[in-house]
Amino acid sequence: MKSLLNHLSTIRGIIIVFLIIAINSSSAVGQVKVDEDSNVGIGTDPVSNASSGYYPKLSILGRINISYPTPFSGNIVIGNSGSPEMGISNILLGGNVGTSLNRTGNNAKGNLMFGSNVGNSLTTGSSNVMIGSQSAANITTANYNVFIGTFTGNNLTGNNNLSFGFGSGSGNGGICTGINNMLIGPRTGGGIHSSSNSNTAVGTSALAEGSGDGVTKIVISENTAIGFNALKNIKSGSNRNVAIGNKAGTYINGSQNIFIGNRAGPVDSDSANPTHLSISNKLYINNLPSTTPLIYGDFNTGNRFVRINGDFDVTGTLTAAVKNFKINHPLSPETKTLHFASIEAPEMINMFRGNIITDAQGFATVTLPEYFSAANIDCSYHLTCIGVFAQAIVSQKVEGNSFVIQTDQPNVEVSWQVLAKRNDTWAQENPLIVEQDKEE
Repeated sequence: MKSLLNHLSTIRGIIIVFLIIAINSSSAVGQVKVDEDSNVGIGTDPVSNASSGYYPKLSILGRINISYPTPFSGNIVIGNSGSPEMGISNILLGGNVGTSLNRTGNNAKGNLMFGSNVGNSLTTGSSNVMIGSQSAANITTANYNVFIGTFTGNNLTGNNNLSFGFGSGSGNGGICTGINNMLIGPRTGGGIHSSSNSNTAVGTSALAEGSGDGVTKIVISENTAIGFNALKNIKSGSNRNVAIGNKAGTYINGSQNIFIGNRAGPVDSDSANPTHLSISNKLYINNLPSTTPLIYGDFNTGNRFVRINGDFDVTGTLTAAVKNFKINHPLSPETKTLHFASIEAPEMINMFRGNIITDAQGFATVTLPEYFSAANIDCSYHLTCIGVFAQAIVSQKVEGNSFVIQTDQPNVEVSWQVLAKRNDTWAQENPLIVEQDKEE
């Protein structure tokens, strides 16, 4: 803002120099009038109204008016704009701009207004930027706002708001007195109302209300919506939600949810009659609306979890206090589940198992997968005879991906198990360190 004022000050100086040259040229003779108060008119009579305190020093056909009223100064008015008591260092460019500015208490200062019918309700606000036809129609005393685009910010009357794009911050929501809202994109934030604070909307109609759904005048805070129609039609009181993606998180009644992906969320806004769903502290990551998204989470204290509705591939280390698996109970799949824990060990172990019957001489060769020797070392063996009292031994350890079992009787069924330490490349490069110091 300060830099812009400096540039406009330079432009003002150039205009004055140009006009001085014009006055001294033959073409300007007879068109310049100076009154007793040293007011200058070019192509028109000088304007002087001591009773109002409005002292323009230069008037050109009513189009350019650079004024230095006393004790207020530094205003630049180009076009049919401004008011007799507009304050200090305001820049008004266009028609019917800033017509309500009031210098009371030196509070109407440092505003930039550009366009047609811009900021006409602003009285004592300062350091606002309003660019675009009919932008900031209802702002009265607020400060440090930026409105850029036609019909922008017409509902915003608080401080430190940014509204950029056709109709952003405007709609059926009523007046929003909140602060720190950032709305970027056509029709963003159209529904926010009253003390809605610190909302961020980027994308057409993000954080907006729809027609005919009963959602108007919503009071919400600290929501972030990025994408076309993101968090559109959420209910009043829905705070601290995050939606990233086209139509993500629509028709929600709740707080502290996260929606990531195209149309992510439990409600399909493209359906014939979408209805609001009350949810809070949930995570939805998906590329379509679904109650069972690819990634679902719950942030509620005491019930925090993440569910993957699909395959889960980890290329690094997966660390957990307990590694369970859960399946539907085979005898009552509709009402019960089974939970099993994994077997833990202080080393990375592969297990191979099976049954085999020895031949008439009491020998049997167990063939292991062809990759066995390449991926495993340090084998241990476990043998159990089935059906008879017999003795069984490993007569030959693993060689060439096989080993030999021998029993003291022929034709004995033997249950065997081999445990082997992992020796693949990843295991070699990432050895398990069993005892570790805690991170500070």
